[in-house]
Amino acid sequence: MNLIHQWSLGQLLNEPRPYRLIATPEPNCNLACEHCYFSHKHVSPTIQPLVFQWGEALSFALNNDIEVLCAGRVMSKRAVDFVWYYIAAAKVHQKEVRLSVVDNGYTVFNLEPHFDHINTFNISIDGADKAHDKQRRMEGSARVAWKAIRKLKRKGYDPLLSSCLSPITMSGWNEFEKEVEQTDVRLSVSLTLDVGSTRSPSIFSKQDERERALELLVTGIPKLVQIYDTRDIEPLHKVLGDSVIWEKSENLPGMTTALDNGVVIVYRPLSVLRLVEFLMDHEGTVFCHLNPETSTLELNKKELLAWSIWKHGGI
Repeated sequence: MNLIHQWSLGQLLNEPRPYRLIATPEPNCNLACEHCYFSHKHVSPTIQPLVFQWGEALSFALNNDIEVLCAGRVMSKRAVDFVWYYIAAAKVHQKEVRLSVVDNGYTVFNLEPHFDHINTFNISIDGADKAHDKQRRMEGSARVAWKAIRKLKRKGYDPLLSSCLSPITMSGWNEFEKEVEQTDVRLSVSLTLDVGSTRSPSIFSKQDERERALELLVTGIPKLVQIYDTRDIEPLHKVLGDSVIWEKSENLPGMTTALDNGVVIVYRPLSVLRLVEFLMDHEGTVFCHLNPETSTLELNKKELLAWSIWKHGGI
């Protein structure tokens, strides 16, 4: 059964409505990133994008005041059509447009006719140029993304730089943060996720590696650090000490703590996201985080505790 129907019929543990729909209207990408949990095989959509493919998911988002995050994979004509259709549907139904986009810098300006309807531009850069290009498996891709960020800023927009820290991109990270600071751009970072399809060079396979990565993230310039893996909580407390105070986050399902240096950490376990963050593929099918083959609604004990704490505002 479509996940939307399950939620609408109250079959998802009677939890709150989802807060975000991550849409991937374009199944193909110009990069083949080491840490990507999508397949890199070329996909030929069986039919051209039609209203009925996306209509149910977008109607669900609009009627329930759910943010839509268009995550490409690149802003092809198919993705641009999706954005146009969402904006048009919002106008027809007199609903607020709640739209953000994610791009690797190559195609974001294909959306320029719709820029004034976009709330947040997420441009992906994973670290220093050499490390980013290695992780993204495309020489020169870091400079392309930086060029897009600077062009957006010149046009008066405030892009968000989104990074995935991995064993690959730890090299040169301090130099990367210097450029972030000099460019005066907001930074959001998460550790790469091991979800079964990611490649081993980009995965933190050893606990001491995770500790070094977390120590790197909680120091340096102000940034948002997003934690999704329960395995990161113990080393995070080891790095920060016992003085960490977690509070229920105001706008997102999760727990948050703010450090004196301007670093804000948000903890949102993946199994919690499965209840409140839906994904839509290029054919309009909606499923749980992260992909239809591995997604389940089972919560492990630690994640269930985190969910309970969030729902009730703390212990």
